[in-house]
Amino acid sequence: MPSIKNRNFTKKAVSDVITNVLLIFLIVTIVSLFGFLVNNLLKDNLEFSPEISCIKMQATPPITIEDVCFNTETNTTQAVLKSSTIKEYSVGKFSMILELNAGTEKYTCGNSCGSCEVMSDGETKKYYLKNSVAPSKISLIIDSCIIETDTILSC
Repeated sequence: MPSIKNRNFTKKAVSDVITNVLLIFLIVTIVSLFGFLVNNLLKDNLEFSPEISCIKMQATPPITIEDVCFNTETNTTQAVLKSSTIKEYSVGKFSMILELNAGTEKYTCGNSCGSCEVMSDGETKKYYLKNSVAPSKISLIIDSCIIETDTILSC
C-alpha cells in the first residue's frame, strides 16, 4: 500500500499532465484560429486576381476583338467584341484602353455597371467609346492581363 507521501506525489503528477494537455490544446486552438483569420484576410484581398494564368487566358481568350474603327463624324470608337462559347474563365469585368497621341484612355465594362454589361457566352456586342481624338490602338484587358491589341482604322 502506497504511503500518503507517494499518493500526494501521484496526484500532483496527474495534475501536471492535465495542465500540459490543456495548454497544448489551447495553443493549437489559438494557432488554428489565427491561421483561419489570416487565410480569410488574404482570400478577400486576392479576390480579383486571375483564376487562371495570363498565358492561358491569351491562348484561349474569353473575349476577342472582332472589329474596331473610329467614326470621325461622331468622334466615337466602335469596338465589336465577341464572347467565347467555351468558358474556362468567367469574366465579371474587362477594360479597353485606347492609345491616343497624348496618352491613353481607359474604359471599364462590368456587370456591376448600369450602362455597360459584359456579353453572355457566344454573344457579339458593339461598344461605343466617346473620345475627341482618333486613337491608334485598342487593348482588351481582363484582370490586368492584355488579351489582345488591335490597330484602329477609320470607319
